[in-house]
Amino acid sequence: MLATYAIRNYYYYYYNYYYYYYYYYYYYYYYYYYYYYYYYYYYYYYYCYYYYYYYYYYYYYYYYYYYYYYYYYYLYYYYYCYYYYYYYYYL
Repeated sequence: MLATYAIRNYYYYYYNYYYYYYYYYYYYYYYYYYYYYYYYYYYYYYYCYYYYYYYYYYYYYYYYYYYYYYYYYYLYYYYYCYYYYYYYYYL
């Protein structure tokens, strides 16, 4: 009777141990996953927001001098940011 009780407590103890181990493992896994997800999401959002309007206004400022140069970089950052923004948005 005591042996059966001891074996049952033994398996009960290790079952709870691994249960809480995997519980906290997945908890921290998803915590850091969403942390880095939103970090990169807002990083690309504000990064692109800055460069998008930066080249937008400089494009008109240097319109007669560097038309093709700024127009190229304007499109580059526009589509670059468009891709990363929706990539992290729908990820």
